[in-house]
Amino acid sequence: MDVAKARYVAREAIAGSVLQIAYMGIKRFSPGGPRTPLIEDIEAAILGKKGKVRRYPQAFRIGRLLGDLPIGVVVYAGRNQYNHQDATRLDPSNELVFNYLDWLYRDQYKNNISFDLYDPKAFNYAFSILAALQWLPSHRTPNPYERYDRDMRDMLRGHG
Repeated sequence: MDVAKARYVAREAIAGSVLQIAYMGIKRFSPGGPRTPLIEDIEAAILGKKGKVRRYPQAFRIGRLLGDLPIGVVVYAGRNQYNHQDATRLDPSNELVFNYLDWLYRDQYKNNISFDLYDPKAFNYAFSILAALQWLPSHRTPNPYERYDRDMRDMLRGHG
């Protein structure tokens, strides 16, 4: 394995671990959030299809908005993609989050940041999810841990 590929794999593994920790914190301690218009539209679309499709758990409908999605839903979809990156296809509810993020950030992200689930070169999007959440160092987020901490505290308010 060349050095660039090794760095990519390590970067995605670390990013996936951050998403897993956030996911478990939300799953265990979330007060739950309200339904939002976009979530309702997405669920109406996926529940109208045949087959087993899950709704977004109430626990993850929390946090500041990323476009029109609560960041808890973004963590949910990002973690699920990371944990099932070898699956042929994600659950449609997760795919819709990625399609929305791909539309929302299409012109903004470069440098291997992508939400395009149909890109044959990509297989893991955890680092891209952290970039969208501003949980990575950037000119807008010089201390990403503070942003992560603030987001998690806001999502789990009342639980520590």
